Amino acid sequence: MEIPKTVTQGSNTYNVNEIGAGAFKNMTNITSAAFWNGDLDLIVGKEAFSGCTYLTYFDLWGKSTVIGDSAFVNAATESSKYGFSFDAGEEGDCVTYIGNNAFEGVRFGGFTIGAGETTIGKNALGAEVK
Repeated sequence: MEIPKTVTQGSNTYNVNEIGAGAFKNMTNITSAAFWNGDLDLIVGKEAFSGCTYLTYFDLWGKSTVIGDSAFVNAATESSKYGFSFDAGEEGDCVTYIGNNAFEGVRFGGFTIGAGETTIGKNALGAEVK
């Protein structure tokens, strides 16, 4: 699934820079997702993909990105012997914040974020990061 860069309603076109809180929560039919809009600051909202147990890959590209609390809790728990891969590591990517418990219950197959300063919340990667 690819999140579109823009949406049009009537004659108005809007940039998409946020996946709202709980937007895809518990949707077990999603296996991969991409959210690319390199010119904008992006937000993956609280619990946006929480409970998406078959989500095995998420690709992100934005000017700066905030990942909300519990955004990917229990992703890929049902589907992949290789684990969940999160990729925000392209040139120019900057994940500025990873929320509390953002990846709780996730077994990683890969985790990449771009260079830059990142604030990491409590248990953001499923365990305390020191």
